Amino acid sequence: MSGQINQELQNSKPVASIEVEAALNIQRTGHFLEQWTDTVLEPVGLRGDTFNILRILRGAGPEGHPSSEVRKRMIHDTERFPALIHALRSRNLVTGTLRLTITDAGRELLASTDGLLEGAIRERFGRIEPAKLRTLIEALERLRADG
Repeated sequence: MSGQINQELQNSKPVASIEVEAALNIQRTGHFLEQWTDTVLEPVGLRGDTFNILRILRGAGPEGHPSSEVRKRMIHDTERFPALIHALRSRNLVTGTLRLTITDAGRELLASTDGLLEGAIRERFGRIEPAKLRTLIEALERLRADG
């Protein structure tokens, strides 16, 4: 499988180093996983980023979170955050502006997805042995350590 990124990107020359190959693979895989997550959630009318916001707010309980806290807890600090909140608000899934809370409709929609994404992730990642997944997690965490 090694070297597959060259084929995927249709590179005419090999990448400069194993570190560059690793970085390209991480970026390409991150993009793939975002699109894949959106496809899994599409039947319930959510995308990965809106699903993430609803999960954060469900975990916050009835008092909700300041919008700045929700944004900070997201997987991506997206510039589209205001538009995402507006879309969720227009569907009556969240309320508030400075302090956001999930509505009953938002909780019900999220409850209907419980297990959907996790099951799909387990199926997809189940192709990889647990020891290799642990190594992957440790390597990715080390890359993010200390900025």
